[in-house]
Order: sequence, then C-alpha cells, then structure tokens
Amino acid sequence: MRGASTWIGPHGGALGGNFAWMDPFPKTCGDRPKILEFIPGSSTGKMPLYASTFGNIRKWPLDYHTLLYTPNSTDEFAYIDVEQFDDALDKMWGKPANTTAVMTTTGSVLESE
Repeated sequence: MRGASTWIGPHGGALGGNFAWMDPFPKTCGDRPKILEFIPGSSTGKMPLYASTFGNIRKWPLDYHTLLYTPNSTDEFAYIDVEQFDDALDKMWGKPANTTAVMTTTGSVLESE
C-alpha cells in the first residue's frame, strides 16, 4: 500500500525512491502528495546550483514546493531558514488552528489552545 502523503528533504535526498511510497493517482486535488525540496539558489554561498526535481516529476499530480538554502550554506553544510520552513509547511498543510508560539529557554514550542 502506498500511504506516504508528504516528502520533505534536500535535493539529492532520494525523492525518486521515496516517491514509490506515494499514491501517483490521488482521487482529489487535496489528496495529492506534497513535496518540499530544499535547493540552492543564486545567493546560496559556496554551493553548486542544481536544477530542482520539478522538471522530472511535473507530469505527476503533486503539490510541489521548494525552499532555498540560506547564503551561509557551503558544500559541506546546508542551512535553511526555520521561519521560511515554517511558512512553507503552512502553505502545504495550512496553518494550525488555535496555536500560539511560546519562546522558552530551550527553544520555541507551539502550544494548542
């Protein structure tokens, strides 16, 4: 059974192999598999540019999104902006209802009301 509904990861992170676990024939637009691929952009530090996976998979019924690495990324370490990541998740899945962000000494936490 193919039950995966979302793939999130970097370019080169085995999207093609993991796509096998997604339903390529969703019944509705809302059931389309959601993909968020992290890719380098023109302002991404010392990282080589890659084409996104979109050109290869555009014929499939997918909800495809990209997130650019931050400019401080290198060939050895890739970084993403956590706020942009959070925004991308909201665009893919919708904003959680009745939540507030709480800053603690150990980091931020989302709490349901």
